[in-house]
Amino acid sequence: MISFVRFSLAHIAMLYVMYTIVVSNEKANEKIEILRAQERAQMKLLEELSIIDPLTLLYNRRFLEKVFPKELERAKALGANLAYILLDIDHFKPFNDTYGHHQGDLALKKIASLLKATFPYSFRIGGG
Repeated sequence: MISFVRFSLAHIAMLYVMYTIVVSNEKANEKIEILRAQERAQMKLLEELSIIDPLTLLYNRRFLEKVFPKELERAKALGANLAYILLDIDHFKPFNDTYGHHQGDLALKKIASLLKATFPYSFRIGGG
């Protein structure tokens, strides 16, 4: 009888340890999934930051170099034309010197906003 009680207690203790391990693993897996989701969000943000000009929120040269060849190939495959516009703002330095960099930044942001609303891809090549 004593051996049966010992065996039963040992069995119950072993089941408790196994249950604790399973629950701990499930909690750890949940935490890992949360961390992976956070990591994916951070990677997406980092990728966006690496291709966006912070002032104008237009795509930057790095993204132009990535997307232009793809768009060119897509146009060739579709037998479509590909057009691009290169825009330069004349006399911008005197504007900045006269009205200040804050006003110059506002002007750039307004122009960028118009470009983004009009074209599927708009890039800021020069500037800071």
